[in-house]
Amino acid sequence: MLQSLYAGKPFLRTRVAQLKNTIHCVTRPVFYPRQPPVTFYATRHVSSSWQCQDSQATAPVGTPESTPLSASTVHAQPTCLLVDTATPSPPPVPIVKDTRQTLEQYKADGKIEQLYAGVNELHELRSASRDYYHLLLDAMTESYLPPEKTATVLRWFSPSRFQKMPVEARKDIELWCKAIDIGIKQSNTHYRTHLSTIMTTFDKTFTLTVDHVSAWEYRIKAWGVLIKKDKVEECMKRLSTTPNLKPLMENLGIREAFLLAFANAQVEDTVHHWIQTWTMQDTCSLELLTKLTRSFAYQGNPKHTEKYMKMTQAVDPTVDLDSVLLLAHQRQLQHQYKLQVKSRGVKGLYLRYYENQESMAWGELVVRLMTTKVLSVTECNRIVSYMTLANSLGSSDFPMKRAEDFVDFMETHSIPPDGITYAAMLSGYSRTKEYKDTGNTRLDKTLGIVGTMIKRGIDIQKPHVFQALLKACIPHRFNNFTLDYFKLNSALAWTNPSHPDHSARFQLDPRFFEIEKLMLESNVLYDRMTFITTLTCLGGAGLYSAMWGRWAMAKKYGLQRDLTMYQHIFALASRDSKEAAFALLSVKSELSREYTPDKINPPTYLAMLDCCIASQNATVAKQVIDTMRKELVLDADEIALLLKDRPSLSLKADP
Repeated sequence: MLQSLYAGKPFLRTRVAQLKNTIHCVTRPVFYPRQPPVTFYATRHVSSSWQCQDSQATAPVGTPESTPLSASTVHAQPTCLLVDTATPSPPPVPIVKDTRQTLEQYKADGKIEQLYAGVNELHELRSASRDYYHLLLDAMTESYLPPEKTATVLRWFSPSRFQKMPVEARKDIELWCKAIDIGIKQSNTHYRTHLSTIMTTFDKTFTLTVDHVSAWEYRIKAWGVLIKKDKVEECMKRLSTTPNLKPLMENLGIREAFLLAFANAQVEDTVHHWIQTWTMQDTCSLELLTKLTRSFAYQGNPKHTEKYMKMTQAVDPTVDLDSVLLLAHQRQLQHQYKLQVKSRGVKGLYLRYYENQESMAWGELVVRLMTTKVLSVTECNRIVSYMTLANSLGSSDFPMKRAEDFVDFMETHSIPPDGITYAAMLSGYSRTKEYKDTGNTRLDKTLGIVGTMIKRGIDIQKPHVFQALLKACIPHRFNNFTLDYFKLNSALAWTNPSHPDHSARFQLDPRFFEIEKLMLESNVLYDRMTFITTLTCLGGAGLYSAMWGRWAMAKKYGLQRDLTMYQHIFALASRDSKEAAFALLSVKSELSREYTPDKINPPTYLAMLDCCIASQNATVAKQVIDTMRKELVLDADEIALLLKDRPSLSLKADP
């Protein structure tokens, strides 16, 4: 039986890998020699950045080491970020002679990964026909494709890439409808922006006068999911005023699409208005009312969820939507959690749990459900998820013991916890601030949950399991959890050098390296979140050699380094002057080759400015600020607002 690591027993055995007995007694990590960040393509920047690191001088050429970075030194001769726009060509890919037969066989066998790889190769070579795209999109609606690869498919329909598609595919409105449908399903992930890009391209490709019912339904639904009320109203105006499109307004599918779109856009008054106008209050289908109830629940609006839940049960009293009402409360708490992370977490402060009318209603709802009915697994999972999330906001109000007791309640009432139950517990333990001790109790507790999952035969070879284990390893000290929601070094509440926690170095739990090794041996590769968490663990503990090593290996694991990753690596490097100089000389050049200045967002620019301050590099700071003025179209006041937490970079308006 699995024992916690501090007990000194073997940790776990799986079908693929096992943790070594030494996981609990690793005394120090293995350090890798510093390697400069590299890509798969040779660059002229590597050698120069390597020499700078080996030299004793950390200030860039042209910036005196004795001159501190200030407003006067920043206003040097204006320059712009240099961007290398050359894109290396992909290597040639051999094409099988009977390509169509091979792809169809992949679809028939359910091998969607191979089907995706084949169509992707043909797309890059501009050799894919319209039928190949239909084949892949049909398979994606039937089988699961990882979000990263789904995002790649959606990017084919962006303005910069859909030129690789043949003309007949670009003009195939049915193909676009399938892509929009997949984009709507993908909208609840990190790749939500791809749907907006597809819709922009779709509106440019097909005019608003096209008489195609499915196209209008998907167009209306997509703008609703994107919470674009003005776009939905534009569609309604066009259908109401265009002579050949007026008959579509009588179509029940179009009307239901409008109601769902307005519900997704969070305008319940408009939904109620059109239900009354179209005299649908007595004719709304059970399916439509259920969708409206779920839509308001997903928005985190318990009040409107309960309203439409009662309308649904008036049509069919046997419909049980208690789990949907629990979802509404859970989503509302998630919104509160995100706001707290944005306002306090990124500053290294504790989050706050506010007890209000909605939280009291949740408590009354749970008591009623526990005493009047037999709870389902779904309802129990949502209760556990609420408790663990509330613990992240306030451990004193919602200690993890409450969630543990409820899991025990499930078992005593013959409701076996499943993978979702334990995923919620893993998430709660990995980010709790309840245990303020010299050790790493939250990792011990997280490992205990993993052990229970193994004992019950639940697969642990999932990214979210290792994400929780790695997150529990984020360095902290007593009640100092500065790095849990780390975003920018200058955003921390103690950026003053005189503060005792300024540039604090935390000790990394040595079990981190064994957990990371186990993850890779279990064939669970890095995804976006596990990679960022790994960088946080290493950079926060000052293990920069290991951090740069992971950064250089990102592409090996199939990761597309997005702007969030670049911002994070700059932010971590800015905690040390030498590492900040290294990042500016090497990582900045990588960023300029992958993204043009107009695509870089303000947080990434601010992270680079933090590196400039840490390394006292006035030249690059001037370049970054000039580029921000040009590409972000910001005036002096807006720039000053962005830089208000950076006193060393106080700016004045240009004459």
